[in-house]
Amino acid sequence: MEKIIGLCANIIQRNNYEENWYWYLTGENRDGFSPQYQLAVKFFHLISSPFPGKPRCFEFNRPLSGLGSWLLRTHPSSFSPRLCHSCEQAIREEEAGAEVVLSLLFADVRGSTSLAEKYSSTEFKQLIQRFYQAASQVLIAHNAMVNRLM
Repeated sequence: MEKIIGLCANIIQRNNYEENWYWYLTGENRDGFSPQYQLAVKFFHLISSPFPGKPRCFEFNRPLSGLGSWLLRTHPSSFSPRLCHSCEQAIREEEAGAEVVLSLLFADVRGSTSLAEKYSSTEFKQLIQRFYQAASQVLIAHNAMVNRLM
């Protein structure tokens, strides 16, 4: 199994990294990938599908939590809970990037100053973290990549 995964990884690594980054960031241009790469992706979907767990990596279908995640030793990437750490690691090995149209969201919690004065610092921190968590879940559900919350 490890040899098969290694062969697929070699095919993937030979692919154009700018195309990969563009696809990770936008979800567009899947047709631009080589037939070998598309075959490797289909293969990973096939071998990963029997392992239980949700959510799953949208690139290779590997489970990101649950028993399947433990068996395959996978966990979410640091920049998107929709990708596994292996996808992130492979793409970060090459210093590449992509030019994309980007949207930024700036949100201000109305009345946060008065809330901070009303609550202890620990209580206020918990309240703001609840906001960050709820906002992140909504954004990720709409295919956003949350880079930073502050």
